[in-house]
Amino acid sequence: MKKFIALLLALKMVQVSASLPAEHPQKNDTNTPPAVTEPDIAKGINNPAASAAETTFTLTKNYTVTGTNAVNPSDLIKFTVGNAGFENAGTAAPNSIPMISIVYPEDAEGYAVSQGATSATITVKLPQYTVPGVYTYTISEVDTNVAGVTYLAAPLNVKITVAYDETGTEPKLIVAGIAVREGTNTTKTDKFENKYDSGTLEISKQVTGNMGDKAKVWDFTVTLTAPTGDTVNAPITITGTYTSVKENNTAVPTTGIAAGWTGTKTLKVQLTDAQDIKFANLPAGVTYTVVEDAASENPAEANADGYKTTTTFSDTEKKIAAADEDTVTFVNNKQVDIDTGVTLDSTAYMLIMALALAGFVALKVRRREDY
Repeated sequence: MKKFIALLLALKMVQVSASLPAEHPQKNDTNTPPAVTEPDIAKGINNPAASAAETTFTLTKNYTVTGTNAVNPSDLIKFTVGNAGFENAGTAAPNSIPMISIVYPEDAEGYAVSQGATSATITVKLPQYTVPGVYTYTISEVDTNVAGVTYLAAPLNVKITVAYDETGTEPKLIVAGIAVREGTNTTKTDKFENKYDSGTLEISKQVTGNMGDKAKVWDFTVTLTAPTGDTVNAPITITGTYTSVKENNTAVPTTGIAAGWTGTKTLKVQLTDAQDIKFANLPAGVTYTVVEDAASENPAEANADGYKTTTTFSDTEKKIAAADEDTVTFVNNKQVDIDTGVTLDSTAYMLIMALALAGFVALKVRRREDY
């Protein structure tokens, strides 16, 4: 009987022990899996969520454009990430500070921005954190050498605060806030602001003078040169009343010059009197030359065949800048003196009148003498 009662008491103690709450883990228990969040990076507020191994936040790349009929170029945007440090007084930093990373689309080396697109979304992936503190990183934009584009020079500084969430029954690590700033600016941001600058070049022809041939077709060589190392990834549109424009003896379509070239573009342009040609969406930094000549195998037409050629460049540097509207004007004047074979100036008239008057006087004197 005594053995039976002892057995019942033992079973009761096991039951009571199983019903007691488990002891909370300490905050320095690194085995506790961290919980992260999808934070509001513009405000950096605490926004705890369910436990997760990692999470992401997004940044935006924006293009602004300048210039008449500007269309921003296509681009493959890339970024580099750096570790700036860890702060939490009295707490040892992790042996290896976990790094954030940029998540590119699958099988891609960057984010492809199509021609004419003015923005792109960049995904930043957070690591798993095991130690509370303030983690700081830098995200720098890679200059991919697209003509006319000004990239963000200063890196974005990212501050990630990892803390224990004490609102629940069990302490857990969360990403309490994310703040992003450009360089040393105090204002928070979530954007990479890029600028695409472009301009226009207009070439016009005038024929003047009493012997100027207004029906004559004049030939020009236009050379466009991209900045060294840069690619022109924007289309160059062509408008005007020109007679023709060719590249390598092939007519350039009315849609203009296709994107995706480096070095130089050499174009043959034909204009008659009062005609013009306008190149738009030329990236800033592109330089140009314009020469009046015949086909490449013939001598230049400027100052030939009795014409006096005057050329006026509105931009003596001959270089496109933001919102430029550069012009080049060619005036060919041919003026000659007209030979009629008869001198009709006033001296001759005076001489004739003087002779007539002298004859009249002589006649009067002779008649008087005769009388």
